[in-house]
Amino acid sequence: MFPAVRFGGRAVFLGLVLMVVGAGTARGDEAQARCAWRTGEKLGVGFAEICTAPSAPKGLLEWSPAEVAPFWMSAAPLPCSRGSRGTFDCPVATSILTARSRAKDALRPRSVTLVDGKTAYGVCGMRFGGRLPTRAERELARYAASVTTLVSIKEPGEAEPRIGELPEWTQVGECTNPSQPDEGCRLVIYPPVLTWERGEQRVLQACRASFAPAWLGTAVQPGAPCVGGTCTVRILPALRPEAFQLTCRPSRIAAKEAPAEPRAEVAAFRCVVPESALGVVGGKTSR
Repeated sequence: MFPAVRFGGRAVFLGLVLMVVGAGTARGDEAQARCAWRTGEKLGVGFAEICTAPSAPKGLLEWSPAEVAPFWMSAAPLPCSRGSRGTFDCPVATSILTARSRAKDALRPRSVTLVDGKTAYGVCGMRFGGRLPTRAERELARYAASVTTLVSIKEPGEAEPRIGELPEWTQVGECTNPSQPDEGCRLVIYPPVLTWERGEQRVLQACRASFAPAWLGTAVQPGAPCVGGTCTVRILPALRPEAFQLTCRPSRIAAKEAPAEPRAEVAAFRCVVPESALGVVGGKTSR
C-alpha cells in the first residue's frame, strides 16, 4: 500500500570562430533554460519544468542519449505525511532548486520520505500518473537547475556537521508498466555514491537555504564540513555559477519521526509527469 502524500567537458575554444560558436551555444542554453522557471502543481505537490542544455559536458549523460526533451519534475522529493511517520524513514532535508525558479518553498527544510525503489516507482505511476525520472533527466536537472537534496549530519566526536546528499531513485531502461518495474527496467540510486548513512548517535541538522552568488568563491561542495552550522554550498557541474547559503540547527524532526534503524536500500524520490497531467501551471488552471 502506498503512503499518502501531502505537500502542507568543459569546452576548449580554439580560435575566434570557435569562440563565437561557444557564445552562441551559451545563449542557446540560456534561452532553453528559461522554460525551467515555469512551475506547476498536481495533488498539492509543486513541479518545475526542466529543459535540455546542449553545452552539458561530455559524459554527463552517460546512461542515456544526450537529447532529452523538456520535462516536468517535482520541485522537491515527496514529503512524509502524518500517516507514514513511524512506518517510513522521514529525515529532515533541504531541497535545492535554483533560486531563479519560483519554487521558493524548495529552500526550506522538511521531512522527506525514504522508501524502497518499487514503492517509489508505484507512487509516481499510480498516484501521479507519471514515473520516476530517468538517470539522464536527473543529471540534467542537477546541471541546469542545481537540483539536489542536502542533509547535514553531525557525527559523534566531530566538531562540525557535514553536508551530504540524500540519494534519490531514478529509472533506467524500458519502464512501461505504471504499477511496478517490469523486465528491462532497473531502479538506480542517484547520485551513484550513497552518501546517506545515519546511525543512532548521529544528529541531523535542519538547514534553511538561500541564494548566495556573492559567496561563490568560498563555497564548498557536498561532503565538506559546515563550520558553525553556516556554510555556502555549490552544486557541480552547473550551467551557471550559483551558490546557496545554508544555516543549520539541530533538528527535532529527525529524532521524533525517523526510525532508529534507517536502511541503506531506501532513498528519496521525485516524480516526472506530462504537462497535461498538471492541475495548475504558472498559477493558472492547465485545463
